[in-house]
This record gives sequence, C-alpha cells and structure tokens, in this order.
Amino acid sequence: MKWDKTAARNKNLKDRRTGGRGGGAVAGGVGGFSILGILLYLVFGIGDGSNPIPDAGAISGGQVVERSIDDPTTLDEPVEVYVNAIVSDVADFWVDTFADYGVAYNEPSFVLYDTPINTACGGATAAIGPHYCALNSTVYLELGFFDVMERQLGATGDFAPAYVIAHEYAHHVQSELGISGWVREESARNPRIRNELSIRLELQADCLAGVWASGLSSSASQGTRTIWNVTEEDIREAINAAASVGDDRIQAQSGGRINKESWTHGSSEQRMQWFLQGYRTADTEQCETFDGL
Repeated sequence: MKWDKTAARNKNLKDRRTGGRGGGAVAGGVGGFSILGILLYLVFGIGDGSNPIPDAGAISGGQVVERSIDDPTTLDEPVEVYVNAIVSDVADFWVDTFADYGVAYNEPSFVLYDTPINTACGGATAAIGPHYCALNSTVYLELGFFDVMERQLGATGDFAPAYVIAHEYAHHVQSELGISGWVREESARNPRIRNELSIRLELQADCLAGVWASGLSSSASQGTRTIWNVTEEDIREAINAAASVGDDRIQAQSGGRINKESWTHGSSEQRMQWFLQGYRTADTEQCETFDGL
C-alpha cells in the first residue's frame, strides 16, 4: 500500500511511552500463559467503560513522559509515522461524516503506551491490547500488539493495523451516537442477552471500519484526508485481520473448545462479513447489526 508520509499530524495523538519494549511482554505472555489465552479473547472493545480494566498503576515502573507526536523527529519509521497517518485519516473521516449529517461530534484522543498506565477506565498494560475507554473518549494502543497479530494470529500485511485502528475509532463513534450506552443499559436490564449485545456492538464496529476503508483510493482524497493507494491485497489483509480475532479462531488457537455461549465479539466469518458489508456499501446506515434482536 502506498500512502502519503507527509500527512498532517493528528493533534489528539499522544505518545506516552517510556521507551521500553512493551511488545516483548505481550508476545511472551504474562505469568506463563499464552497471549492467546488471556488477551485476545477479549480484545477490541474491552475498555469501553462497561468492563473497567483493573487498576495496574501500582505495578507501573518508571515515569511516563509524554512526547510530542507533532514533532516528526520523535517518530521512528515506519510504524509510528504509519500509525499517525492512519489515525489522522480515520479522525478526519469521522469529523467529515458527522458534519455531513449535521450531527455534533467530539473527537477522541489516541494514546500510544508501552508500560502500565492509569486511564479513566482503570490500569492499562501491554497485555490488554488495543481498547477504547468511553469514560475519557480515548483509544489506547501498545504498538507491540501488531507483532502479536502477525506472529501468533497470522494477521500479516500493512493494512492489518489500519483495521485495528479503524475498529477502535468506531467504538468512539458508537459512544458518540449513544449506541454503546444503550447496549450497557440493555445488558443490565437483560443479562441473558449480554453476550449477544456485545457481539453485535463489535460487529458494527467492524462494519464501520469497512465504511472508512471504502473511502480510500489512489486519487487525491477530499478535504484534509490523506492520499492513499489501497489495493485489493490491502483489503484482503484487513479481512484476514478481522478473521484472526474471531472468537472461534481464538478459542481454537488457545487450545480450548469452541463455545459459542461465551463469545463476545463474533466468529471469524461474522467479522469478515461485516467488515465487507461496510466496505462494499460505503454506507454507515448499512451497519445495523442490531436488527432482529
């Protein structure tokens, strides 16, 4: 995939890394358990505010120093600049989309970290993976997660991280529209369908990520959006990434039995289908995953 490395820096992207190798802790597992067994079954959406992450501040070592993401000299090629470009484009896309509908919209923050940090939803460690916290409208990302996706889940290619980022931003969109709050209320009112509601929320985020991806092209983008050249191979990489974090795939790879009753994010097939639904229709209104509930 070709992309414009001169894209403007996103003002809401903050680097809170200490310089440690957070990815190593993820890849190696925690407490002797595989990352597949303790992290990825809950990845994408764990920090939406409904399941606050346990406070890990007490085990944080070292001081968190926030570096300016606006200064290109603080960004190492290629992953940091690439993440910045994706974040900027996804952010601009949703600002423009909400403006088109005349709906008020507050932009989220995006934080890179590599050691345990405190968030409004509790403590965040590298083992948690990417997550969105609705309590402070912030996406948290430990860059080592992308290595885990590639080495342990087979989610290869440069567009797999783009899918992850777009999915987490979609959780903010759901929060802004009141969808996440409605799901929490319904889950409390009817615990019997809590997992089903969670699955539909996650599949909708996949669909919204697909809507974003559909707007990328080799021609100059509209407004402030970046110039991209997205190929069919890139979309296949995104689909593969969506499949790699399906509940059934993760359960199988972690050595457990396939138990649909415990799913919270949907099967690999469902996640692929809903990403493609958004990508092919380019229409947010085609992401109604709650029909027939």
